[in-house]
Amino acid sequence: MSHLTTPLSVRGRFTSKRTLRRVNDLLPCQRMTETVVVATCNRLEVYSVGESADDLIATTLEIIREASGTDMEALRNVVYTYSGADAIRHLFRVASSLDSLMVGEGQILGQVRDALASSEENGTSGPVLGRIFQKAVCVGKRVRTVTGVSRGTVSVASAAVKLAEGLFDDTGLQQVLVIGAGKNAELIAGILAEKGVGTIIFANRTFTKAERIARRFGGTAQRLDRLQDALVEADLVISSTAAPRHIVRREDMERVIKARVGQENERDLHIIDIAVPRDFDPAITEIQGVHLHDMDSLDRIAEENRLNRQKESHRAEHIVEDEVATFTARLSRIHIEPIISSLYSRIEDIRSRELRRALAMLGELSERDRRIIHDMSRSLTKKILEDPVRNLRMQATSAEGERQAESVRDLFELDAAPDQRLLIEGMRR
Repeated sequence: MSHLTTPLSVRGRFTSKRTLRRVNDLLPCQRMTETVVVATCNRLEVYSVGESADDLIATTLEIIREASGTDMEALRNVVYTYSGADAIRHLFRVASSLDSLMVGEGQILGQVRDALASSEENGTSGPVLGRIFQKAVCVGKRVRTVTGVSRGTVSVASAAVKLAEGLFDDTGLQQVLVIGAGKNAELIAGILAEKGVGTIIFANRTFTKAERIARRFGGTAQRLDRLQDALVEADLVISSTAAPRHIVRREDMERVIKARVGQENERDLHIIDIAVPRDFDPAITEIQGVHLHDMDSLDRIAEENRLNRQKESHRAEHIVEDEVATFTARLSRIHIEPIISSLYSRIEDIRSRELRRALAMLGELSERDRRIIHDMSRSLTKKILEDPVRNLRMQATSAEGERQAESVRDLFELDAAPDQRLLIEGMRR
């Protein structure tokens, strides 16, 4: 029986693009009939099919060792392996984002799909891994649809993005002020720019940097010493500077709010402060019309969502287990169905040959008598095979079932290699 296994390497140089290219160059090899490589920012997995699980593991470790230029002992410290149903379970969990550093993250499902597409393009995948990976994608989609494992943002930055998007949708923001040039502030500003927010103003201690970012997002630049003027005009403020102390104090905000009275944009001012330490004095929340969302409030949102995802992950694990049980039962027929098909063909050949001999010896018979003998011979062979075939199918997933199947193949001298069409059909049933 063919075996499925996956050596898994996490983090470090084993996941570099150079290593991935080298691994793909060294695959496939004689011991692997099929391979699919899944690579993300923190993992490198090689799924393979072959006759011996031990050979597959040893060969894959050697390929990763050669590709990464490390010694085998160091490699073994960052690798673990699965085979058979455990490998399928692992892939289903990966596709469902239950094995990710951040449970529920959305990129892995696309990466699993891309891995299969890449292997198909390179000609390294086949009917076994093709069906397993297609099923893994379906399982990943089901987990995301049925459970809340991917619902809600789980990082401060993503919580800030969702908050900004919600404010834009709910209040129709026209002018966004971005203070500082932090990556998170740029991320939020970029998303709002895609949504078509009216104007984005960038204020930074280094004016040339503010101008550069403004050109990138189609906004305008503002000098930091004119920050209060920009605050008067803003609907939403995103702040992420590296200042050691508050850049906007309570008295500063009071003057801003006073200046906003009577203005055309006399609406509440929303501030997302993702700086550490804070850019805005927390005391400004006491001012009517000012809404401050800082790291503490965003972190609470993210933590609540993390806990919710963790609860939902238990439901997701049950779904994965159900899918693994159903799929492996079907997958086991890849091994047994071609043997059963060959057995029926061999017995049918014997029946037909002996029937022709018997009819020739009997001489002249009526059509009715011929039909009775013909039907009797078919019924006899069917009844003889019925119990053995049922037992073969029932035992297919066990080690005993494998031994029984090999014995049947040897006893009846059946074809050694299963027909690939039958193999695929066996997986579909």
